Amino acid sequence: MTGWLIYDRTQFEKNRWFANELIKRCSSFCKMKLIITERLRFGVDGGKCFFEYDGELTSAPNFAVNRCIFPLLTLTLEKSGTRVFNSYETAKVCNDKRLTHLAVSVSGVSMMKTSFFEKRFFEAERVEDTCFPCVMKSAGGHGGKEVFLLQNQAELEKSLSRLETDCFLIQERCRSSCDLRVYVLGGKIIGSVLRTPERGAFKSNFSLGGKVEAFEADSALISAVNNILSSLPCTPDFVGIDFLFDEKGLVFNEIEDVVGTRMLYRTTDVDAAELFSQYIKKRMSHQTQTKKRNQNERDCISY
Repeated sequence: MTGWLIYDRTQFEKNRWFANELIKRCSSFCKMKLIITERLRFGVDGGKCFFEYDGELTSAPNFAVNRCIFPLLTLTLEKSGTRVFNSYETAKVCNDKRLTHLAVSVSGVSMMKTSFFEKRFFEAERVEDTCFPCVMKSAGGHGGKEVFLLQNQAELEKSLSRLETDCFLIQERCRSSCDLRVYVLGGKIIGSVLRTPERGAFKSNFSLGGKVEAFEADSALISAVNNILSSLPCTPDFVGIDFLFDEKGLVFNEIEDVVGTRMLYRTTDVDAAELFSQYIKKRMSHQTQTKKRNQNERDCISY
């Protein structure tokens, strides 16, 4: 069995320890290879998908763990018969905050009022003064990037020019002083971390200096996570679900497809690399058994 662990160059350097741990654990049951996205070329040729790495043609692996935000690569691998963790459906929905909110809107979990926009159809002057303060986010931003707290029209227009993409959303501001990251593997919570921003800061991201501590999941959190998972097109393999808090309790914020694990290792004894590798092993074993069973059934019919 062959497997790829896919990172872009920058994220690999940032997450080298976890990447190496995951390769080591997966290497116990497969031939695992690190793939740096910038060195990979892929597409279609003669009606089939192709992959070249460092200029050499290579076969698609049995499975891939995609740790870069590149849904098209995931889809191309799936078209080639590769089982990808996370799937294209998960990557597509979770890497566009608008699609995420649309999906989760039927879950019954509380969310802030969120408006979807594209620059070509947006007129800043139509945002009423009563909407401020509010939060502007790019649809595909991650790690706290391209998230702006807006107090007035002037800040709206200034922040709009700083967005690198055309698609964005504007949300009511939640007065929460902290947020909650819930790590979910195969539909089950494996850990939760409470993040608190530095004094006077707006964002609580760990990478931006936020303080972190372990959080014990209670029945309300478990119920909210299960309802969110049920609203998605398929169960994600490994994601982070983020919540804010208001006076009534949990408020859904977003889902991280390529979820980092530094906070989990910092605050708990959860070994995410071990759990993730064992999950992959189990899923691939089940997939292999299913294929053999289906082949046997076809052989019997043919006979």
